[in-house]
Amino acid sequence: MEVNELAQWVVLVFMGVFLLGLTRQLGAFMRPHSEELADMGPALGTEVPSALVDDPTRRRLSALIRGKSSWHRAAALVIDEQCSGCRSILDDLVSGIRPPDVVLVAILKDSTSEIFRSTVASVADVVIADPHSTGCGAAGIYGTPMVMLLDERLRVVQKDFGGDLLTRVSEWISEMETEAEQLSA
Repeated sequence: MEVNELAQWVVLVFMGVFLLGLTRQLGAFMRPHSEELADMGPALGTEVPSALVDDPTRRRLSALIRGKSSWHRAAALVIDEQCSGCRSILDDLVSGIRPPDVVLVAILKDSTSEIFRSTVASVADVVIADPHSTGCGAAGIYGTPMVMLLDERLRVVQKDFGGDLLTRVSEWISEMETEAEQLSA
C-alpha cells in the first residue's frame, strides 16, 4: 500500500516538474507582439526595397536628403489612415511639431482618402502611396505607425515602431549631434 502511494506521489511530482519545465520553455520561445513589431521592416544597414521606393523617387529623395539635411538623413514614417497613433502623429505634424533637420517622408500604407493624403502632403517633403501594401509587404512592414531613419543612400540607420515616433527621431538626431561633438573634441 505504501509503495503504491509513494509511486503515485513520484509520478505526480514528475508530471508537475515536466509541466512547469514545458511551460517555461514555451514561454522562452514565444516573443511578445511588441518585440516582433520592433523587428519588422528592413534590417538596419540595408537599403529600403525598390518595391517600396521606386527608382525615380529614390533619386529625388537622395538628392533632397543631401541638399536639405545637414545630417543627410530622412525620417520615413509609415502611416495608415485607420491607425489612431498615425492620426496623432499627423496632428502633431500639422501643428508644427517636426523633427529637426531631416527630410520627412510619409509612406501611406493601405488605401487612404484624398483628404488624408492631401493633409499628409501638406506636412511631408515626400509622400509615397502604397495603396495595396505591396511595397510595405516586400519591406517586411506589417504594422503602423513605424519610423525609419534613412541615410542618403536610403539605408536604414535606425527604426522603431509605435509610440511617440517624432520624439524618437529627435532623440536620434540629438544622439548624432552629441557623437559628432565628442569626435570633434
